[in-house]
Amino acid sequence: MRTTTLVCLVLAACAGRPQNNPVAYETVTNPDIALGPRTTVAFVPRAEIPGYERVELPEDYIEAAREVAIPTLERLGWTLTTPDQADVLIQGAAGRRDATDSIPTAVPGRFDFQATVNSYEVDYTEATLVLDGFLRDSGEHFWHGHADTEIRSGASAERFASAVERLLVNFPRAMAPATSGSEAPSEPVAEPEPGEPTP
Repeated sequence: MRTTTLVCLVLAACAGRPQNNPVAYETVTNPDIALGPRTTVAFVPRAEIPGYERVELPEDYIEAAREVAIPTLERLGWTLTTPDQADVLIQGAAGRRDATDSIPTAVPGRFDFQATVNSYEVDYTEATLVLDGFLRDSGEHFWHGHADTEIRSGASAERFASAVERLLVNFPRAMAPATSGSEAPSEPVAEPEPGEPTP
């Protein structure tokens, strides 16, 4: 399995603890599955993400993702079509789960080596975006990508679209079918000069 891990530091410019933590990206391609001559792709929803509550994305999120997903896939040779006509299906979903972080704080004691350790709790949301590539005819799973982050303030459609793009740049390239006339072209035959006998 070939794995590509990218870490994008998307930090809010604010004092203290970052409101939006870095986004971790990972994509995995299965080299044992040959794509063959496939050039069309379609997006379909994923039913669930284990351990996460599936999120119904707002329309502006979906539109922002489409604006980056389509040209990214086209640069890789893919053509977007309907699910019933596509060679390859990309299942996608976003999920969330609530979490609490305990932040330690140290109160210095009388000596440097003495301290009273207290802590306070911060509630935040763990968010994930999952994309999976399948061959429509056989159902074989040939590609997986996910992006994970902690959201400590409001998310945005632009940030979501950026995550989609960062995953899809590592999607496999399309493989166009070989043309029937793929033989090497023959040398051109020179026309005889006027008055010369034809062979």
